[in-house]
Amino acid sequence: MMAGERSKVLEFKELNNRSIVYLFIILIIISSLIIFSLSWFKQKPIKSYEIVGLKYFKKGFIDSILKNQRPENINEINLSKALSNLDFVQDVKIYRIDPEKIVIEVKEKEPIIEVAEKDGIVWLLDSNLNKIENKYAFVSFPRFYCSSQFEQKNFPTEIKDIVKIMAQIKRNFPKFYRNISEVRINGEEITFFTNSSRTEVKMMRRNFPENALYVERLLARKDFLPFLKKELDFRFDGFLVVR
Repeated sequence: MMAGERSKVLEFKELNNRSIVYLFIILIIISSLIIFSLSWFKQKPIKSYEIVGLKYFKKGFIDSILKNQRPENINEINLSKALSNLDFVQDVKIYRIDPEKIVIEVKEKEPIIEVAEKDGIVWLLDSNLNKIENKYAFVSFPRFYCSSQFEQKNFPTEIKDIVKIMAQIKRNFPKFYRNISEVRINGEEITFFTNSSRTEVKMMRRNFPENALYVERLLARKDFLPFLKKELDFRFDGFLVVR
């Protein structure tokens, strides 16, 4: 290789090495700026917030937790821990949408039924038998009157049975579920009371899914709805609607 060509190769290598060093320095500067920006972003005091995801429960309980927090303690981690202690919260995500505002995204436990104990205390239960204080809810759910008191993870069979039945009705027959104000079990017979007219819908446990489907179809008919406020006496196999 001639001396001139060797010199050009060396110059090219030197230029290439220099470019790599410059690129490395630029990347370090950019990374430092990003880290600094994120740190500054998270250190800004939170001045406003938005709560999303609530369908059944009052936001006031979340508001009160925020009001009781010292401003310097309001951050994503501390707030997430505090909100997770609420009965109705299954999961919570907290993130900033600008330096001084956070979004609180709540995933609720989904109540299935209200259970009234004999001493008058009312609880909500979800499909996993989690107890939720009734004071948190701003909507009502079908009520079941329990003949005895119960503790978490030590439920009477009647509670387990009614939660299983109501969970299936809510999932598969939503119109029927929304029209139920109260439910009772007497042996093998289940009685549902409708919201508007207190019409009794009676059916047997063994075939309640089929009969619940009959009610769902009736409720879907606009010409049937006015009759909910009148005397009804529809008879099917194992199924009775009376007032």
